[in-house]
Amino acid sequence: MDVAVFTRSGIERIARFACDLAMSRPRKLLTVVTKSNAQRHGMVLWDEVVREVVRDYSGLTVDWMLVDAMTQRMVNKPGSIDTVLATNLHADILSDLAAALGGSLA
Repeated sequence: MDVAVFTRSGIERIARFACDLAMSRPRKLLTVVTKSNAQRHGMVLWDEVVREVVRDYSGLTVDWMLVDAMTQRMVNKPGSIDTVLATNLHADILSDLAAALGGSLA
């Protein structure tokens, strides 16, 4: 058995950090990455808490992407991305893709 632990306070903390970071950037754009269509427990909590947090940031533009769709967006429309909020697992995958797209030795 493998278990991922999501806590309301942990999700809220990272979501606020991401929102604050996105608000400090000129585009004020945050993309929230999820996989709640397949991960029906932890990711549903992730989505719920993030939705609560982003309500406090009225000047922020927020869009939501499933992690698999986000990989396509990174390849096809990289200029449409600014600040990304993702779980450790999903961000690890996306950062490896970003390194490869940028020509880095991932």
